[in-house]
Amino acid sequence: MLASLHTMRPFSLPALPGSLVMRWRSSLRRARFPALALLAALPACRALAQEAPPAPPEPGLVRADSVVVTATRSERSAEDVPVSVTVVPRETIENAPSRTLDDALRNVVGLNLPLGSSNTIQPTTNHVSMRGLGGDRALVLLDGVPLNDAVNGYVQWNKAPLGTVERVEVVRGSAASLFGNYAMGGTVSIFSRPLDGSRVEADASYGTFDTKRLNASVTESLGGGWNAGVFLDMEDTDGYTRAIPEERGTIDVPSWSRSVNLQVKAEAKGSSGSRFFVKGNLLDHDLSQGTRLAKTHRRMYDVSAGGRFGLGGAEVSATAFYQDATYDVDNTQLVPGSGRDAEYLANLAENPGQDAGGSLQWSRGVNGILTFLAFGLDAHRASSNDSVVSFDRFGNQTGTRTNEGHQTFAGLFGEASFLPASRLEVLASARLDSWRNSGGREETSTTGPTTYEDRSTTRLNPRLSIRYELQDGFAFRGSVYRGFRAPTLKELYRGAVTKTTIVLSNPALGPETLVGGDVGADFTAKGFRGELNLFLNEIDGLIARETLALKPALVVQPRNLGAGRSRGVEVMGTFALGRAVSADAGYAFTDSVITDNPANPGLVGNQIPDVSRHAGSLGLTWAPGQGPSVAFRGRALSRRYADDSNLLAMDPHVVLDLFGSYPIAKALEAFASVENLLDREYVSDANVGRRLGPPRAVFVGLRLRQPLHPASSARSQVP
Repeated sequence: MLASLHTMRPFSLPALPGSLVMRWRSSLRRARFPALALLAALPACRALAQEAPPAPPEPGLVRADSVVVTATRSERSAEDVPVSVTVVPRETIENAPSRTLDDALRNVVGLNLPLGSSNTIQPTTNHVSMRGLGGDRALVLLDGVPLNDAVNGYVQWNKAPLGTVERVEVVRGSAASLFGNYAMGGTVSIFSRPLDGSRVEADASYGTFDTKRLNASVTESLGGGWNAGVFLDMEDTDGYTRAIPEERGTIDVPSWSRSVNLQVKAEAKGSSGSRFFVKGNLLDHDLSQGTRLAKTHRRMYDVSAGGRFGLGGAEVSATAFYQDATYDVDNTQLVPGSGRDAEYLANLAENPGQDAGGSLQWSRGVNGILTFLAFGLDAHRASSNDSVVSFDRFGNQTGTRTNEGHQTFAGLFGEASFLPASRLEVLASARLDSWRNSGGREETSTTGPTTYEDRSTTRLNPRLSIRYELQDGFAFRGSVYRGFRAPTLKELYRGAVTKTTIVLSNPALGPETLVGGDVGADFTAKGFRGELNLFLNEIDGLIARETLALKPALVVQPRNLGAGRSRGVEVMGTFALGRAVSADAGYAFTDSVITDNPANPGLVGNQIPDVSRHAGSLGLTWAPGQGPSVAFRGRALSRRYADDSNLLAMDPHVVLDLFGSYPIAKALEAFASVENLLDREYVSDANVGRRLGPPRAVFVGLRLRQPLHPASSARSQVP
């Protein structure tokens, strides 16, 4: 899973076997307008192939400030990559009026995030998807290692504090042909800052809700090409009361949060360009669920290592990781007849999980029309072993339940590109994935043990992309692809009980399958870069919760209910309005609906949960260089729903944020930020009662950037 970090030349395409061609034809027929656009382009491709290909660029010609890795699993220039990609650099992240990385990414077009911040909402609701697919249908990586929880699928944003992030790459459209599971909607890849030079850095802030935050790091050069760093991120906040005023009772309290993230990392650079790293991370997070008794506790640690090196004119990259996580939940129920004025502890749930895996990739540039080849494999195994103890309103134990299960994934992938003409690139990739659900078992104090049948599945997921540069600064591109998402261990084997809902597991679940594509255009001119995309995705075997009972409690179960469709338009652009002023703007229209549901035909036509039909964003930055800077951010979202029935609505809203900094000394600056500047009140969650989004919050702080040694001053600057 570690992306190859070499300087790339354009890609090329090998001959495809007949079976793969047949699968592509099937995908093309189902993808409708993107497929037609690509088919229409094929005759032109044949004609252009008669032109002599240009000489491949030298490695040094790829500009470091425009390099992307995730789009093709190899280093490419963002200016000519044949897919839709947005790069969020370190400067944007540091100057964003945000305290968490997910908040800093809210203005990225096509990225669907929860309306609440990851430091206040329940961790299992940190869903990430793209282009209207909803749920956990996008893959998030941190230095090539998945941030999607191996058991639940949600994203653990706390493991990537803002101060450790170098850049983020958001790639739209299914990347399952390279990355497999979860990447059916796209990928979000986070890259940590390099450990160059010896320096100490710290951000300390205080603000609304008695919020105290510290992000500090120390890096040191050890000699012999080795560097080491220690990173600490802490936050303590009393939070705000999330229940809406008209529904509050005496049990409702502010959603406080206490978190600590500690990371230790070492890197080595070889004279031949090789790089190696080893990293350890520890996260501890306590969070209130908004009432006096309900709370969660997460504790996880992980280790990872990897590197890249040259081998006979090619490059080999590899990574390995292990994660151990525990998610404990104190769930409560309302005392009957008391409204929200009394609750009791209904159950204590302990949900440990482990995930271990690794990847290996070989890649090489080739001269001629065929310009690049890459092959690789990866595998990982996830395990879950849960226990729940239930109580009645008087504190008497009423029952116990244990669940366990395992998932093993393995994938083989290949990628190639050819450049049949000076302005045409054809990029192809395919991946064969196999996974197995095993060891499924449930035991309760009333029914005894139940063992579930092992199940295994294999899927082939191809992708074909074409980019043609009509003239300098103007290019067309298009892609067709197939992707999948396997059901999580949570959906297969883990149930849950909340105040108002009982969620049953379903070991018979099968995977979701996506077929889709997009067409787009890239525009580049002096001081401007823009992008227009049209996309269409169709999902078969859509996993959604079916309602089994309404009284005395809502009982739901995940099932492969039918099909969904997501189609839309994305427009985005960045502008340089002067030497010190820049702007970015974006808009996405997403028509994301359920198209088939035999179990409940009344759901057909309803919006897929967690997706707004309209989403717009605007950012303005004034940064004259060494002096003060100001960043403004605004976003507008239309109504979205928390359920398939479209009964639990979340409000349309506009949120404006502001950030400013002022240098006090050479290595010290003061900063201030205001989130939700106009104090707009809106419902941001409706799964367990209606919950408010963050109100206006003001924070002030100091930022230190200091080299440890005078000789390291130059190396400590932002690369």
